[in-house]
Amino acid sequence: MKLKTYISFIFLFLLGGIFIHSCTKGKCSQQPDETYYMKASDKAQIPYSGTDTLKFLHNAVDTILFIGQGKLSYFNVQYGMWGDCPAPIQRREEYTIKYTSTMYNSSIFYTYGIPYYGSSGTQISIRFEDGEFGYELIGMRAPWTFNSLQIANKVYTNIALFDPTVNTSDSLYYNLQFGILRMSLKHNTSKWEIIKP
Repeated sequence: MKLKTYISFIFLFLLGGIFIHSCTKGKCSQQPDETYYMKASDKAQIPYSGTDTLKFLHNAVDTILFIGQGKLSYFNVQYGMWGDCPAPIQRREEYTIKYTSTMYNSSIFYTYGIPYYGSSGTQISIRFEDGEFGYELIGMRAPWTFNSLQIANKVYTNIALFDPTVNTSDSLYYNLQFGILRMSLKHNTSKWEIIKP
């Protein structure tokens, strides 16, 4: 008897769920689109213009120049769901700068903006060769990963260590004044260090 009661209960529960689902489906209200812009204060902390030249020492031997190809401005359009109803379409401001070199067959892609649904903070993403790194701009404040870092004869301060998103053995050191200071791509033993601007 208990088994029949239990089965009847489950059947009624499922039937009720289907009924509620059928009643609410198709009754979604149209949600206005949402647009997220970067704060002016965040933009002011980006050290690159897109027309600048980055100079690195590669593996302590070769000086390699990467020339900015301009700044691409766009909105990352994203969609989501609230149950059976579509969530508002979100447009998120982003910028990408591509740095190319005539001396080295690879480019640096520097992207910053508000990258993903539900986020309102600025994220910086850097891609180079097989390495990819990311960091939230809001996290670039004391306490720093490193207070200082010496490269050649220059000491750089307030250093953030970016998170590798592809190869966990890679590393990228960065500060808000000069940007990329050092990149180590350990999977291919490639090391890049800024040459004093």
